[in-house]
Amino acid sequence: MNSYLLVSEFADALADKVAKYYGIEKSESYHYLGNAPGFFLFQSLLEGWIHNRKVEGWPDSMLKAPNLSPNEGMTYAQAWKVDDLVRSLYPTLASAVKGDKIARNKINAIRNIVNNELSGLRDADISDIARRKYSASRARAWDMRRLMEHIALAITPRDRTKTSILTGQVEKLDADKVKTSLPFIHAARELHNSKSTLQSLAIRLYQKQLEEEWERIKRPLEKAGIEIKMEPLEAETDTLKKDLYDVAKWHKKHRVSNEPAVLIRTFGRDGTLINVETLPVRSDSFLYRRNE
Repeated sequence: MNSYLLVSEFADALADKVAKYYGIEKSESYHYLGNAPGFFLFQSLLEGWIHNRKVEGWPDSMLKAPNLSPNEGMTYAQAWKVDDLVRSLYPTLASAVKGDKIARNKINAIRNIVNNELSGLRDADISDIARRKYSASRARAWDMRRLMEHIALAITPRDRTKTSILTGQVEKLDADKVKTSLPFIHAARELHNSKSTLQSLAIRLYQKQLEEEWERIKRPLEKAGIEIKMEPLEAETDTLKKDLYDVAKWHKKHRVSNEPAVLIRTFGRDGTLINVETLPVRSDSFLYRRNE
């Protein structure tokens, strides 16, 4: 069985499940899956990996993909790398299509780099951009600030006179007062102790997410007997504290107009909103931007 047939059988099973789940005809399910955002990328990665592992010949649908060589597929690790790259760009792509000017400029810059024959960028210019240092420290801090935005919806200041959740120890809001249903908020509440602050909860939750991401990467590679050559995803508490401190200093020197930010809401014990503050963020993410 060639890779195209393998994926076709998978698509057939998926279409059947989607049809039953949403109560629609299977023909409709095929139509929606065929036009679903991201489905082409998913199918291309899957077919490329199956092709590399299983068979001779190139899957038919891969031939429709622009600028892909018909002579080789992708290894499992290569398919994951494509996934990582797409996910690292996803926040910027989403912001760009929603009208964010900074994000749109970044995407246009990427297009100019990729299509340098048309944009006039020299290979030397691209090499200079590629050599510029990427700050994993700031990316981690921005990830944690995003977590803080959500965690703040489930906690309240321990000191009832405080009107900011950004400083001081915190307590968990009663379950019926929590303002979010995101799954990881339950994990954050489980991590709470008598000395917890918003920052410490964000750090501990971030460390937990790093552990889960590492397991997600490691498990299928070990199952397939593939040697793991990358360092584990982990970060010490003191390192993450310094990341948050350093990014606060960095933003004071690099202010921009219409700077993207997360909203940090402070709620009283009765669930009443008593304050809203902002923390600047940028689009980089450490979790989805790993070392080569």
